[in-house]
Amino acid sequence: MSDPRKLQVSAFVDDPTDNLVRRAIERLHESGFETDWNRAADQVHWYEVGSFEDGRETRNDSSFDTVGAEIAAAKSGVVRTEFADRYALVTFTLDADERYDELAPVVHVDGITERAFESNEVSAEPARERAETVEEAVVALAEALDPWYLTVSIRHIDELMGLHPDEHPPNSGLEELGWMTVFSEEWFPGFGGRDRVLDAPVWKAAELDTGAVFLRTDPVPGHVRPDLSGDHEVSAYEYLFEGRSVTELRAEIDRKRSTFVDPFRELEPGELASDPVVCEAHAPFEFEGMDYGTFPDDLDYGDRCHVFCVRRRDDRLWEVNSETFIRRLVDEDGLPIGELPADVPPDEEMISLAVGTAYEGDLSLDLYRMDAPDEPSVHAQLLGLSTIPEDGQLWHDEE
Repeated sequence: MSDPRKLQVSAFVDDPTDNLVRRAIERLHESGFETDWNRAADQVHWYEVGSFEDGRETRNDSSFDTVGAEIAAAKSGVVRTEFADRYALVTFTLDADERYDELAPVVHVDGITERAFESNEVSAEPARERAETVEEAVVALAEALDPWYLTVSIRHIDELMGLHPDEHPPNSGLEELGWMTVFSEEWFPGFGGRDRVLDAPVWKAAELDTGAVFLRTDPVPGHVRPDLSGDHEVSAYEYLFEGRSVTELRAEIDRKRSTFVDPFRELEPGELASDPVVCEAHAPFEFEGMDYGTFPDDLDYGDRCHVFCVRRRDDRLWEVNSETFIRRLVDEDGLPIGELPADVPPDEEMISLAVGTAYEGDLSLDLYRMDAPDEPSVHAQLLGLSTIPEDGQLWHDEE
C-alpha cells in the first residue's frame, strides 16, 4: 500500500520577523490544531531547533518565548501540532530566501493524512467540519503572517512543484491551484483586479482583513472525497492565469463533451491494438442504434465482455485470429464511420469502451497499441485478451 497523501500548507512570506513563530502557533492553536503548548503553564513539550540540512536538535519543556527565540536565532525549527488525532509538523524556515536558490515557504505544515477525511473513517458531516477547521486555521495564518502567497493541498510532498511559485507575480510559474489559496494584492493586476479574483469559479472566495483574497475550490478535494467535491468543472486556473471568461470556459467544456475521441482512428491500416468491448446483449443499458452520444457516460472497463486484439481494415476493426468483424471506427460526433459489412446484423457490432469524449482527457492509442497478437498492449496486460476461435463461433457462444 502506498503512503497516504497528506495535508500540505505552504506560506511564502517576505521579510519574516522573529515573532512569526509565536504568531503562527497561536493562530493554529486557536483554530483547532492542538499543539504541545500548554498555555496555562506556558510550556512547549516537544520542538526542534535547526534546519534539516544542518541537523535539528530536539528540545523539551521550554516556555513559548524560549521556543520562539531559539527557532528565530537558528532561523529554522519545527513545532508539533495535532489535528483529527494525527500529528502535523510545522516547519519554520525564516531564512528561506537566503538558504535556497529557489523560492521556498517560510512556514510549511505537513502530516495530517487524507484518511482524516475519507469515507471509511468519517461520515460527510465530520469531514466537512474538519475541512472547515482547516480553512479557519489557514485564514488565521494568512491574516497573522500576511503571506504574499499561500497554498493548501492534500498530496504527497514531492507533488507540490506545480503549486509552488518560481518567482513573485507576474512570472510566478504556477501550474495549478491547490485546494485553498491565498493571493496577496500583488497578484491582482495580473488577474484583472481584486473583484475579478473574488468572482473566480471556485466553491468559496473571500476577502481577508489584509486585503488578500482566499479561494477554496471544494468542500473537500474530490480526489480524497468525491461525494463532497464541489462543481469545479470550470478551471479557476485558466480563469485567473489565462484571463479566460467563465462563459468561454463553459462553452469549451460543452464542446469537449460533445466531441468523441476514438483512439483507434490513429491506427494505420493493418496495425493491431487491444479493444475493450461490450456486446449489445450484455450492455448495462438499452439502446437503439450505434450512437455513442446516447450511451451512459459512466461506462468503464468493468462493463467489458471481451478485450480483443483487432486489426484495422479501412474504417473497420476485425478480430485478428478469426477475422470476425468487431466494430466500425467512431467519428467525432459519436457515430460509426461507414456501413456495416453486408453479412453482419446491427446487433453484432460491438461497443468499444475505449471511445470517450475529449472532456475525459488524453485518450491515447499508446495504451492499446500492439506489435503482434502475442505481445499484449499495456491495457491488455492489465485486463487480459480474449481470442475468437478460427471458426468464428463468437456469437454462437454468446447465445
